[in-house]
Amino acid sequence: MALSLSLVRNVRVFPKDFDARIRFEVRDQFDRLVDLVDWLLVLYGDREKVDEDPNRVERVGEGVFDFKYEKDKLSRFRELFLELKGKKASDPSEEFFYVHLFKPITPVVMTHIIYLRNQIDKALKSVGRPIDEFFKPDDNVIAVDKVMDSLPFGYSDEHCVLYLELGLSLINARPPYTAFTLEDFPFAVAGMLLVDAATIVALESQGLFSIDTDFDYSLGGKSFVVRHADAISSFLRDIAERFNQNLRMFKSMYRTKGTVMVQVPFGWGFGRFLSVVPTGWFARFGLGVTRLY
Repeated sequence: MALSLSLVRNVRVFPKDFDARIRFEVRDQFDRLVDLVDWLLVLYGDREKVDEDPNRVERVGEGVFDFKYEKDKLSRFRELFLELKGKKASDPSEEFFYVHLFKPITPVVMTHIIYLRNQIDKALKSVGRPIDEFFKPDDNVIAVDKVMDSLPFGYSDEHCVLYLELGLSLINARPPYTAFTLEDFPFAVAGMLLVDAATIVALESQGLFSIDTDFDYSLGGKSFVVRHADAISSFLRDIAERFNQNLRMFKSMYRTKGTVMVQVPFGWGFGRFLSVVPTGWFARFGLGVTRLY
């Protein structure tokens, strides 16, 4: 049987505190809905296999399915990776392989999303009145509303969560090593640091998009220029400099005194001195003698 693979692009976030049905669409590489029949399911929680019950996914329409999330069984996982393999309804001889990432999040992470969105999401910036009032004709309100709802303004919750996670990895990876999660990060103390880290990741994404889409056009003495990459790069350097300064101060709270290597000529007098020194005496001065030569 021929096997086709969907794009791995779909992520869903949702509160982990209650049972829910999370709807998703199965689409192929051409963005067309794919209706599946006789599907098999494998569900991974973080890195372990947790379920193979095909009834956890229910078809509700052509190419549209519901994922059954049960908090009592699944809320201990930070993310759930769903593999769905089924036969195409249009061609049962062809199998289709689909993957989806679900991220159940706590109210703490929802709060982080609010702060990050307020920082980076241009669609939420106030312009004095609703943005659609600038160009919405009174006689075509419903049609324009439909178009506005489909436009990809701003960042989705899925974007924000992934940016926060990647930004947190920038913080954890800088020595001294820490292992914060979004739930236990000291946001009250260093919330701006986390928002800056997530913003850096978001700007890198914007920069890559700008490199691919910026262009210059000129014809008959008229020119049209779309160029965002330079401005984004300049701003990214500024915010990265602030982030690095604040990160050094933040990580200084997690430095330990550690140990020092002492290399001295070992003689009778020095050995006698060490034999009478109380245990922990060097530690009072922030020193730990680990080896003597």
